[in-house]
Amino acid sequence: MGWSLNYLKPREPRLLDALFLSAGRALHLANAFESKCQYVLRMANLAEAAQADPVLGLQEMINLDSSVA
Repeated sequence: MGWSLNYLKPREPRLLDALFLSAGRALHLANAFESKCQYVLRMANLAEAAQADPVLGLQEMINLDSSVA
């Protein structure tokens, strides 16, 4: 794959560093947002299961939630 590699030094290494740093931060924020959304959705599903059948225990609701996902 020598044709895809460029052995020249980048013209603007500081700009590339800033670009990659910004892209990395954006990726980190997106992953954190996705994790928080997943947590909120799981809690909403647990609340819905508790309202649907108040007799269920917590472990049963968690098992019910994990069988849906």
